[in-house]
Amino acid sequence: MNSAIGSIGGRNQFAALTEYNAIYWGGGTGWSNTNDMGHALAVFDIAMQHVVLPGVAFSLLWNTRWVDNAGKQFDINDALDKDGNLNATGKALAVLGNHLLPRIKPVSGLSARVRAWAAACATGDTLNMLIVNKGPGETALTLRVDGMAYDTVFIRERLAGSGPGDTAPALTGTARGGESLTVPDASVTVVSFVKYGAVTRARTGLTGRAGSSRRAGTDVRFSDCAGRRLDAARVRQNFAGVYFVESCRTGTFHRVLRRD
Repeated sequence: MNSAIGSIGGRNQFAALTEYNAIYWGGGTGWSNTNDMGHALAVFDIAMQHVVLPGVAFSLLWNTRWVDNAGKQFDINDALDKDGNLNATGKALAVLGNHLLPRIKPVSGLSARVRAWAAACATGDTLNMLIVNKGPGETALTLRVDGMAYDTVFIRERLAGSGPGDTAPALTGTARGGESLTVPDASVTVVSFVKYGAVTRARTGLTGRAGSSRRAGTDVRFSDCAGRRLDAARVRQNFAGVYFVESCRTGTFHRVLRRD
């Protein structure tokens, strides 16, 4: 692909990968084309390999939902079920879509059965490590981010089930974590390294005493010290009991020091 693009000349060229999936075409008793956690891991791995290729503008999973499948469950062609809910492969792509940031590169030094990619925001305040454990079995990891001074580390999201044959793996949200952690068998785990940015002042919607857990996840409006509004921000709680704001546009975090 790189050779073909280079042979065209000096114009800006790119490739669009319009069909990919983890489908077995060999027939017989090979890998069943069931939309399960094993296929979700393969789809996630393929998608991330596309993401880090500089000549790829976009890639498209085949298929969101097959046109004539009225009721068949857990088909590999269906990222969505008949009611619009995510199947296993759809959940894997949701993890990628929710936590991808602009600066991306593969992570080195992990075990043979574990692959990972680091995705950082433009300012360097947030780095998400997206980790795939293909199994078999859980794997203990010690993570290190060279050149980044971070204030907190936590597990942001995880996709896991009972094993590679699970057709209903679960997405779980924020949990305690650190540089040393164990990733389950057949799973995708997102670990966030966060450095707090500029002091943030909440303009509206932030009420109640400090440390009140009922405020976590509440929609509010925030602006930074220069008065620039951080749209679509949410209050989240770090495990030391300090509330901070995540800007959904930039992926940067801002410690909340004052309340209106």
